[in-house]
Amino acid sequence: MAAAFPGSQFEGLDVSRHAIDRARGKAAENGLENAVFRTAGAEDLPDDYRYDLVLTLDCLHDMPRPAEAVAAIRRAIRPDGTLLIRRVCPSLAEQGSAPSAFIRNWPSASAGTPASRVSPGMTPTTR
Repeated sequence: MAAAFPGSQFEGLDVSRHAIDRARGKAAENGLENAVFRTAGAEDLPDDYRYDLVLTLDCLHDMPRPAEAVAAIRRAIRPDGTLLIRRVCPSLAEQGSAPSAFIRNWPSASAGTPASRVSPGMTPTTR
């Protein structure tokens, strides 16, 4: 997006230092000066309505507190801004048979669910 819209500013956040390092490397490799990246979660977003657009790409369902994440995102978006939530999930036709679909989707469930269960402050009543 930063390459497609050079007059705009982009900020990428991820809780994974590895993902941020890769993003920084790709931006540098492509000479992009309008994108910055930092290791942070939704709770680290500023609450000053600075963003026109926030994208959550295949991540909201894996967050330990998705409702709180959406509330934090809402406080970071301008009143006339947009939140785009995208869950990358192929259609049943694209997935093929049920066993193979399970195997392809297992990593998301196996990583996200345990992470949400061990996050600080998470109890059966707060999920």
